[in-house]
Amino acid sequence: KFECCEQISSKCLAVLALYDSLHAFSGPQVPEPKEVRSWLATQLDRLQKWQLPTGGFGWWMLVIPQTSPWLTLHATHVLVRAKLKGVAVNDRVLKNALSCCDNIERYLHYNCSDTCRFSVVAQALMIRSLAGADNPSTMSGKVDALLKRLGGPAGKASNLETVAFALVAANYAKNTAAIGSLVKHLENAAHETAETAMFPTSYGDDHEAKLFMLHTNRRTDAIVLMALTMATPENPLVVKAMKGLFAHQKKGRWNNTQENVWALLAVDAYFQAIEKVPPEFVARVMVVREVSDVQVEGWTAVDDWAVPSATLAVDHTFRGRNTDRAEAEVPMSFLKQHKADSGTALALVAREKPGCPGDPGTGRLYYRLGLSYAPTDLKLPELSVGFQVSRQYEAVETPSDVQKIEGVWHVKAGSMIKVTLTMTVTARRYHVALVDKMPAGFEALNPALKGEAPAAAEQKPVKRRCWWSRPWFEHQNLRDERVEAFSSLVHPGHHTYSYTARATSLGSFVAPPATAEEMYSPEIFGRTASTKVIVVP
Repeated sequence: KFECCEQISSKCLAVLALYDSLHAFSGPQVPEPKEVRSWLATQLDRLQKWQLPTGGFGWWMLVIPQTSPWLTLHATHVLVRAKLKGVAVNDRVLKNALSCCDNIERYLHYNCSDTCRFSVVAQALMIRSLAGADNPSTMSGKVDALLKRLGGPAGKASNLETVAFALVAANYAKNTAAIGSLVKHLENAAHETAETAMFPTSYGDDHEAKLFMLHTNRRTDAIVLMALTMATPENPLVVKAMKGLFAHQKKGRWNNTQENVWALLAVDAYFQAIEKVPPEFVARVMVVREVSDVQVEGWTAVDDWAVPSATLAVDHTFRGRNTDRAEAEVPMSFLKQHKADSGTALALVAREKPGCPGDPGTGRLYYRLGLSYAPTDLKLPELSVGFQVSRQYEAVETPSDVQKIEGVWHVKAGSMIKVTLTMTVTARRYHVALVDKMPAGFEALNPALKGEAPAAAEQKPVKRRCWWSRPWFEHQNLRDERVEAFSSLVHPGHHTYSYTARATSLGSFVAPPATAEEMYSPEIFGRTASTKVIVVP
């Protein structure tokens, strides 16, 4: 937007990061490689004109030029990545920029914190390693020297961005000792859930971090993901970190240019390490009811993948780049073998290259097994599998209108009830839905409708809010039979949501459990116990 050196560099890095993956998944809206190269050449020509006599770069073309260490690394990173992708780069400009990176500390401000200083040095090592500017043995010595200055990966002046930058350099240098210690530190520092992993870090002085390093936690997540993918692509944290990174994406992007660029660079690293080879295999899912008939240990596909007592659920051929998905539903009656309350079944997921028995083929297979079920008993206990949810009823007008007697709620007909849901999470949760299914004798009062304002006065929208007073949810629905609240990100802690309902029908009703879940990982959920509600005259 403002066309400073950082924004020119960032948009070039974003295009370079997508260069291979976009052409792998070519489509009508994807520009031809020739067009992309032409655009990059124009932008790189602009960027090269910003180079200062020091070999570094500054934010603007000032009357008195000033070398910015951070921006020098960012712009040099662009030149290095462009050359790696086969885009023409002025060799003299690149050489001078890499030379400036080699002496980057001399351009740091005298009162720069050690945390920022070492991060800059580590990023310079990463960029020079990507460029192959030092031979592996020289780079190995530089990595060891940096770790010694830091006091190890967990040193006082270290943070996760510094560790990730150093890991990329150590991987290039094949410094196995450094790789082991750096990866172990990242693994220990990860904040994991069942689906995702995050790597929050700090530069100490938050003001300096944002001003000098443009640091955000999403940027750190992307940098760590890139480093882990390059050094240990089979690490279980790689896929979890990728899911965590994309869980923070909104409307196809992240919050700023730095988050976007590093996220796309992480995606490119993942593509190069894991998705580089196009898929070519047949995937099959077989369901076995008689588990004892199958020898799972060391099982291999023979005789056209014949398995005793197996039923073929999915048979799909994946060939070439596409976004195909194959799905199948297996009835619960099949899994239970027509038994009332129990049953055992085994799902076998196998792959094979078409026409080549025993050959698994190429490419990566992603699959998910999920179970949807309905309880046979309406009396459900409270359950917490990632969320803890509680529900409370209280009268809006007269306290005696709503009473709980021996575990059963007694509500006076025509009275208004305030329903309060409390959701507790111990880790970040993504794309969360909090749902309360009302008893049939209740009707939610919508504050947006005329005539119901008094009942929902406490929920009246506030025209101006300070950021710290915003509700945790982003959207809510008041439906006939349930009330819903949604948020793309829920932070650890206690979160409440309340609405007003009216008791409209006499009778005895079941209030189904209030539930909370991650919409795209529904196995992470929680619920209250079901309860009984009696609406009395």
